[in-house]
Amino acid sequence: MEEKKVYIIGIGGTEIDCVVISRVRGTVQQVKEHLMELVMEDRKRDEDDFDFGTNGVNEIEMMQSGEMNAYNCFYDYHIDYSACPEDYAKIKEL
Repeated sequence: MEEKKVYIIGIGGTEIDCVVISRVRGTVQQVKEHLMELVMEDRKRDEDDFDFGTNGVNEIEMMQSGEMNAYNCFYDYHIDYSACPEDYAKIKEL
């Protein structure tokens, strides 16, 4: 059975004033599926201006660090989605 981890999700892009951050806990596959849900929700909100983007879980970019990346490109803006394992994220307490 695959280990569940906590991931920090970040969503940003040209039309977003700040990075939207959330946390999820799941296996790699579950987190990939969650990222695709986010991608598809945004795509559905602006179907008419959608150009191209990540089309399925198998297209999500996996980095050596465990980070996962997906994206949507629309007519005049883009949205990037990233999930980083919490134990790899560089979170500092000030």
